[in-house]
Amino acid sequence: MEIQIYLFLAVSGAYLIKSLTGFGNTLIINSLLSIVKENRFITPVDLLLGLPANIYMAWKDRKAIDVKIVAPLSIMVLAGNIPGILLLNMGGDKQLKTILGVVLVLLAIEMYVRKPQLSEAQGSKANGSAIYMVGIISGVLMGLFGIGALLAAFIGRQTGGRSNYRGNLCFVFVIDNLFRLVMYCINGLINLKILAVSLSLLPAVAIGMFFGRKIDSKISDKAVKNAVIALLFISGIVYIVKNRFGIL
Repeated sequence: MEIQIYLFLAVSGAYLIKSLTGFGNTLIINSLLSIVKENRFITPVDLLLGLPANIYMAWKDRKAIDVKIVAPLSIMVLAGNIPGILLLNMGGDKQLKTILGVVLVLLAIEMYVRKPQLSEAQGSKANGSAIYMVGIISGVLMGLFGIGALLAAFIGRQTGGRSNYRGNLCFVFVIDNLFRLVMYCINGLINLKILAVSLSLLPAVAIGMFFGRKIDSKISDKAVKNAVIALLFISGIVYIVKNRFGIL
C-alpha cells in the first residue's frame, strides 16, 4: 500500500510538470521506477499514461499547431521509432542515455545564454536537414526509452509562446504514442500487468494535469521557458550521472 501511494504521488507530480512544460514526466517516472523495474516495463507504462495526457494537451492548444513543423517531424519520428523499439525489445543501451544527457545539458545552456532575437510569438525556423536529423534521433530515443526531451528542446526553438510550443510538441507526441502503442503490442511489450499498473495510475495523471493547469494560468511565458530550461538541464545531469556512473 505504501508503494502504491508513493507511485500515485510521484505520477501526480510528474504530470503536473508535464502540464507546464509539455514534457518531463518520463524523467520523473523513469527515475522512480528504475529502482525496481527494467526499461521494458517502465517505457510501456509511461506510454499508456502519456497518450491520454498528450491527446488532451494537443487538443487544448490545437489552434497553435503548425503543420509545417509537425508534419516532417512526425514522419521522421516514426521512422526513428522502428529501430528504437527493436532495441527496446533487446534490452536497450545505457550509452545512448549518457550521450543524450550531454546533449540536453548543452541545449539547456545554449537556451539560457542565447539572447532572444524574435518576438515571443515567433520562433527560429530550422532547415530541413535539422528537422530530419532531430526527428530521426528523437524517434529512436522515444521508441527505446520514451524520452522526448530532445524533441521538446528542438520544438521550443521553432515556436514562441507556451500554446504554440505545447500544441506542436504534444501533437508530435500523440503521433509517436499511437504508433508505439501498436508496435509495442505487436512486439509483446504490453501485457496485462502493465495495463493494470497503468490503469491504476491514470487518476494520478488527471490530478497532476488539473493542478498543473491551475498553476499555469498564474505564471508567465518566461517562467515556463525557464522551467523548460531547468528541466532539460536536470534531465541531462540525471541521465549522465545515472547511466555513466551508476548513481541515482
